Amino acid sequence: MVITEDEVATLYQQILWDNHISVVTKQYALVSVAKLSTRFPEGTTPKIQEIIDAFGSHLEIDLQQRGVEFSQLFRKYNGMRNAILEPVPLLERDTSMMEEQTEHQGTLPRALPLVNGNPPRSNEDLLGDLIATDSNTASNGIDSLNLLDCQHNPPI
Repeated sequence: MVITEDEVATLYQQILWDNHISVVTKQYALVSVAKLSTRFPEGTTPKIQEIIDAFGSHLEIDLQQRGVEFSQLFRKYNGMRNAILEPVPLLERDTSMMEEQTEHQGTLPRALPLVNGNPPRSNEDLLGDLIATDSNTASNGIDSLNLLDCQHNPPI
């Protein structure tokens, strides 16, 4: 049994217009049908363009944006569509980072620079000052639970 390009486009149309399919699945399907438009013969392109154009006014904003962008590829940038939608090459693994890590194994980490004679504070320490929940006070001496208290009493 041989499946034609027109049957594949019809299947995509059924998937994309099904109310039970999640938005994420529809996003993937819309991208993949746009990519297939560059691999199928020109006779199938109008049907794929019709499917994509239907999403130009979709209620889901992400699908609408993809529909409008892909429709622009078919209309204004048709000459660039093949290059834009070509397969992304596989990312080659950079082995220089792994070699560098194995060279430095067993060495002690560098000491952190001092700020005003003290080690730098982490973001957790800074956030802890802002959201202290017990009798701890923030670095400015005002109880963090009473920040909205309009009566300012200087710390004792």
